[in-house]
Amino acid sequence: MGNNITLYVPSHANLSQKIPWKWRGDNMEIDGPDLNGTLVYRDNIIMHDGPVSVNQALAIANPSRELELPQGALAYQSWDGLLSLTRQNASLLFIQDGETTLISHASWFDNILPQLRDPVIGIALRHQDEGFIDLGWTNSKMYSDKIQWAYSNSLATGYWAFHVNSWKIGTQPAVPCDFDMQINTGTRYTTLDPGIVNNFRAQVALQMDTETLGESMYYKCNITLPNVTLTVDRAGGGTFDLDIPGKAFKLGENDDGTCEFGLVSMGGFNPDDFGGESALGITALRTLYVVLNASESIGFAPQVDIPIQF
Repeated sequence: MGNNITLYVPSHANLSQKIPWKWRGDNMEIDGPDLNGTLVYRDNIIMHDGPVSVNQALAIANPSRELELPQGALAYQSWDGLLSLTRQNASLLFIQDGETTLISHASWFDNILPQLRDPVIGIALRHQDEGFIDLGWTNSKMYSDKIQWAYSNSLATGYWAFHVNSWKIGTQPAVPCDFDMQINTGTRYTTLDPGIVNNFRAQVALQMDTETLGESMYYKCNITLPNVTLTVDRAGGGTFDLDIPGKAFKLGENDDGTCEFGLVSMGGFNPDDFGGESALGITALRTLYVVLNASESIGFAPQVDIPIQF
C-alpha cells in the first residue's frame, strides 16, 4: 500500500496451531481450517511505527494451492495475504469456540481504532506508483479543495458504502436515482446500474461516429471519456456532488490504439446485466483521496498528483 507500511512477517511461534473456523456466506457453511489454500491463525499485526492489532485472526494465502486474490495481488510467501479495511460486521469468518459457539472475529480496523489519534484512515491509491495509507489522520498534501463527507452506516453493515440519489454523465441533466455504492479495492472496475453505463457508452459511441458499441469492452484511446457526477447524501444532512473524471474509467492501452473501459455494468461485462453491486473500483479511487471515518462517514476529495516524500 505504500512505503509507510512494512512487510508483515508472522511470529512463527503463533503459527504452530491452526484455528478451527467456519466460513458462512451465500447460504453455505464450510468448515476450516484449510479451504482453497486459506489457513487461519492468530497473530499480532504491527504496521511499521503505527498501531498494533493484538491477537488478530488472519486468513493466510498458501502459494502451493490456488487462492483467488484481487487482480494485482500475488502471494509470494506462505504468509502473504490482504489487509481488509471492512468493519467487524462485514466479516463472514467465524472463530469456533469449543464445539458449537461461533464468534465473529474482530476486524483489523476495529482492533486498532482505540490506538488512533482520530478514528480515521486516509487512503491515496496512485497510478503506477506507491500509494499511501494514513492511520489516524488525514494528509492535506494528498488532496485539493476540501474533504466532503458522505454518510456511511459502516458500523451496522460492516461495509463502506454511501447513498446516491442522482447521477449525470458529462454535461447532461441529472437523473434521479436511489441506490447505495460501495468502496471496492478488490477490482479495477467501477460498477454501476446498466442504465448509467449504457448512457456513458452511448456518449463514447457518438464521439467514435458509431451508433452503438454493442457489448465491446474497448474504445479508441484518443476519445475523451465523459465525467461522471454522483449526488451523494452528506453526513449530517444535505447532499454534495462527487465528481469522477473520465480518465478514471480508462484502463490499459493496447497496441492497436484501443483502451478498455473501466466502467462496467453491475453484473460485469454484459451492459444489460442487472446483477451485482454498485461500487467504486481502484481506477476511480486513484483520482480521489478517501477517508474512512469510524464515525459513520466517508470523506472524498480530489487527489493531488504530486510526488510526496516521507
